Amino acid sequence: MKHVYLSNRFGVDVYPRNVGGEFVNYLNEPLILPPQCSVGIHEIYYLPNGWYNVRSTNNTISMRISNVKKDDGTFTSRNMTTQIPPNQYVNGIALMQAIVNSINKVLYEYFRNSEAAGFYWKRDLGSPARDWWYNRQGGWKREQPYTYIDKTVNQNKPGSLQEWKDVEVIPGDWDPRRIADGRYIMGYYEDNHLVLKRDYTNEYTLDIAFGDSISRLLGFSQLERQQLEWYAFQKARWNSIRAAYVPNMNAQTLNTIWVMCDVVELTDFGCGKQYPLLRVMPADTMRNHVSHNFGITQYRKVIGPRINSIRIWFVEDLSSNTVLDIYSDVYIRLEFKNG
Repeated sequence: MKHVYLSNRFGVDVYPRNVGGEFVNYLNEPLILPPQCSVGIHEIYYLPNGWYNVRSTNNTISMRISNVKKDDGTFTSRNMTTQIPPNQYVNGIALMQAIVNSINKVLYEYFRNSEAAGFYWKRDLGSPARDWWYNRQGGWKREQPYTYIDKTVNQNKPGSLQEWKDVEVIPGDWDPRRIADGRYIMGYYEDNHLVLKRDYTNEYTLDIAFGDSISRLLGFSQLERQQLEWYAFQKARWNSIRAAYVPNMNAQTLNTIWVMCDVVELTDFGCGKQYPLLRVMPADTMRNHVSHNFGITQYRKVIGPRINSIRIWFVEDLSSNTVLDIYSDVYIRLEFKNG
């Protein structure tokens, strides 16, 4: 029985692109194995939450837009999706701003490309001005509250008694509850709940559905669900979409990690899909560090008698075979045995 220790921290001079979610270790000397040899993970160590809570596998927002009037008087509609940037969103404000930015961008592009009537969008803007317009940045940013010093002289008082005053100016459309601004959709934080509201025009119908992870982070749901739940902005109404629960930025958005290894035989997953699966393990995020010392090692057949290097990668979604981007260090001990 032989043991091999692997890590993304090893051999970075040979493989400088090694990261926690995918790495290759070149062995000091070739590993010569007997026929019918098997290998399994005996122990693995990593830091929990060493991955973004919003990733490329769970960052999609689904949208249905309808009742959009065209210049010729007809109406158009479309089903669309948009994605927010993968990131570790630590609070609801950052997440809501990313959502609002993405929704406003895809709405503007749809209005511009679908021959929608001119009142939906500004036709005379080029880049980057149009980006500032639909995100309310630059010259289109809402006026913020400000203070100034009033140096008006009171003629009824002597000079020694004159007082300068700090004056605060609150713009008419200022709302301290607004945490994410945009041309068509805005984000608010009201009574500990996140709320989406519309602006500029309500002459269209917009249905929005968040994926499971974003729904639970925002507080639109508390339990994991596979089906999309749709929320509607009705045409000709200024209604809002309010989360049912308080936001939970600690919601666990990853449950299972599939560990792959290039030295084991392929496992058949059906539908013509085969992967070199080494082990399936839970994504434990409740402790400060995770050290899985497996009491029962699951062995897989090794594909050859001589091994010069070993590649390990972690997958969170088998349907897309997407590598999990782990930004913490990972250490693994493999155990080889005969038979």
